[in-house]
Amino acid sequence: YLDARNNYYRIFTILENHLRQHTYMVGHQLTIADISVAVILVFAFRLCFGEKDRQRFPSIVRHTLTVASPVSYTHLRAHETGRNLVCRLLLEKKKTHITYK
Repeated sequence: YLDARNNYYRIFTILENHLRQHTYMVGHQLTIADISVAVILVFAFRLCFGEKDRQRFPSIVRHTLTVASPVSYTHLRAHETGRNLVCRLLLEKKKTHITYK
């Protein structure tokens, strides 16, 4: 358990250092990379890390809260390309079905 926890701390320290200087993982806007990281971090913080750990990694907490906050679907759609269609679909408000064009 301690070895695994130390490995997480090592990885989280690298991520914390990156996010201390950048709002997003890649570039200057939300990408699928941010969503992927945030999903993993939510589970990590819920299952493994307590308040003390959250204080140790404030940039990671900020990033996770930024990504988890409501996203303007109209704004996101304006930036849609074929490559980030998955990102749009992940963030699209719940519908009973998705219509493909």
